[in-house]
Amino acid sequence: MSSPVDQIEGRLHDLSERWVQSETFLKPAGLTLRRALKIRAKAKRLREQASSMLGLPLQRDLERVHQRVDELERDLERARAQLARDEDLISAMRAELVELHQARALLSEPAPQKPKKLKSSSKAQPKAKSAPKAKPAPKVKSAPKVKSTPKDKTSK
Repeated sequence: MSSPVDQIEGRLHDLSERWVQSETFLKPAGLTLRRALKIRAKAKRLREQASSMLGLPLQRDLERVHQRVDELERDLERARAQLARDEDLISAMRAELVELHQARALLSEPAPQKPKKLKSSSKAQPKAKSAPKAKPAPKVKSAPKVKSTPKDKTSK
């Protein structure tokens, strides 16, 4: 069973619910609410008139400014996110560039050995330079001949 306090509380709750839903309460409450809303609207108009006469911004002007600031903050966040993506892309490109430089360095290391072999047959090299004007393909064919001739001379 419920306690006497709970019983009294339940009865008061039922009475207050009936009172709040009665015409006796609702009519004056509705009139009061309508009057309060009219007073609020009139006060807003008076504030706007006073602000306008003093050269101060109106509430709607402030709301527009706040909306614009919110827009700009969203744009800034999007720009920061794009910048982060771009920085990641740049970092990846730099790493790839480092790899390409390393690969190029590896490819250029054997190149100094080839000119040393060609230096011993320096007379054959100008002939190869005049040949590319006519046909670029003989360079490859003439290079092995130049290499083989010094070996033949040194072996004799």
